[in-house]
Amino acid sequence: MKRVQRHQESWHVPPPPPAVAVFACRGCGTALTAPLRRLDDAAALCEKELAPLVPEKHYWPVAAGHLPSNFDGQPVDFTGCFAVRPGALVGVGNHPERGRWIGCCGPSGAHGPNRICACGRVVGTERSDCMWPVAVYLDPQAVRAVEQGAEPGTPPDTAG
Repeated sequence: MKRVQRHQESWHVPPPPPAVAVFACRGCGTALTAPLRRLDDAAALCEKELAPLVPEKHYWPVAAGHLPSNFDGQPVDFTGCFAVRPGALVGVGNHPERGRWIGCCGPSGAHGPNRICACGRVVGTERSDCMWPVAVYLDPQAVRAVEQGAEPGTPPDTAG
């Protein structure tokens, strides 16, 4: 029997992230950042090695095709994530598996997510090795952007 492949087209266009947002854990609803302003102009990013990628008090929704790279032959692409400065995080810990922190000057970000919420949920990947600009890439499946003024703790998302 011959299978017919159907053209799958997404009709849902997600809304843009809020202009000012607090990122919260989808599992427990805890705020993971202070309010951050969305950076819409990628020209404002600093792509120098060991410099913060995102300007202070901002977050950047990583665009498709921007910052993909390889590390030890492994593709690393943070498209769709929210890039923030490591110092923007509040109450976010380090993953206990030391293998996720491999790098010469800091974690390379190529060995899996390495930042966790206090509830234990993996929320993002810090990349602060000397070969790249420094950022934490928050996973949109693990965090949600709560619009400024909304209560981060309500309601937690039960999916994923």
